[in-house]
Amino acid sequence: MGKEFAEKTEPDYPLEELLPLLSRLAEKYTSFESSSITNECAQTLMEAILYCIREYEDSVEMDGEILDSFSKTDTKIQKTEKIPASNAYQRGYELVVQKAKAANQLYNKIMENFSDYGSLALHDTMVEEMPKFFLHYDARFAPHKDHLLLAYPITEPLGKTGGIDRVYQYLCYIEKEQEFLRKFPEGYVQEVCKAYHKEYEELFISLTEIIMMEP
Repeated sequence: MGKEFAEKTEPDYPLEELLPLLSRLAEKYTSFESSSITNECAQTLMEAILYCIREYEDSVEMDGEILDSFSKTDTKIQKTEKIPASNAYQRGYELVVQKAKAANQLYNKIMENFSDYGSLALHDTMVEEMPKFFLHYDARFAPHKDHLLLAYPITEPLGKTGGIDRVYQYLCYIEKEQEFLRKFPEGYVQEVCKAYHKEYEELFISLTEIIMMEP
């Protein structure tokens, strides 16, 4: 199993620190009935561990502190020296849970005044698919996965992010786009889109992109 995960381990944490985490997570995954899992499952759980560790490390600022940007408090976690992988994983997992809650709150906020302006891709993504994501997202065993087809395109790149990071970034963009489109009457937005293409409702194109093309 060591060779399978060698390329996926973080440089700062040797495999001997990560394997005990994998063993404990596997026990939780099987409800402590067994520590034996398939190689595919082990791969997924190791990716979950690394995702949480990266979440922790990405939140570490240059001055050696972690700022909890998703909490209403100003809690700071000091990092004066390298912490064990188990601690990094646990703190990262807690950040993942907080980000999932923040993303859900942002989604609910967006939907209070949401309009798809006739775009089927936007409707399907926000009304049909996004609730399924929050219902099935697994912060413990698969935080790196989102199983979400973001059919509605956005004009800002999401990079190589995955899991809750990808969804949160996407929702931040949708919030900004909805605020931008609300500056115009809804009928005007639909009129401009109709002028762009008579069947714009079925296109996979950003509404912002269409509006910005209007002279």
